[in-house]
Amino acid sequence: MHTDIAASRLRPDMNIAHQAGEVIAHMLSDGRSIIDPTVEIWTAAAAEDLRTRVEADPSFARDMSQWDKLEV
Repeated sequence: MHTDIAASRLRPDMNIAHQAGEVIAHMLSDGRSIIDPTVEIWTAAAAEDLRTRVEADPSFARDMSQWDKLEV
């Protein structure tokens, strides 16, 4: 089944998904930074702040990529 999913996606998208996997694993488990594991960055407060920002202006800069939006 995993092979079927991978085959249905573009290779660049799958590469990004694999790279993001470690970050997501930390978000859903220990909440630690992959850069500095001594720092807890994924907290309920941080998640709520991000959700609020996205909901407050979901159409912000439609011509920007998701990465550029997150940087801003």
